[in-house]
Amino acid sequence: MRRFAALSLAAVVVACATPADKITDALIDYGLPEKQARCMGERLEARLSLEQLQRLSELARANRGQGKVSVNRLADQLNREGDPKLVTAVVGAGVSCLF
Repeated sequence: MRRFAALSLAAVVVACATPADKITDALIDYGLPEKQARCMGERLEARLSLEQLQRLSELARANRGQGKVSVNRLADQLNREGDPKLVTAVVGAGVSCLF
């Protein structure tokens, strides 16, 4: 019974995740430092469409476990996707969140 309650609570918490939280998690999965990923997630929340958010998440999953990466590497991979607005938003957020 307790296990079911814990799983239910986890499902509620995941369902309540904001777009910024999802972006942050994707960037952390990608290998960016947590502080920078959180800053970028907050900035990108208003700038990304659902489709762009999904693309970023898919890229993060594909690169999971490859260690720490840079915003430049992320931008290079996103650039291959052919979405210059997504690249511009990610690089802009990455630069502004360096410090």
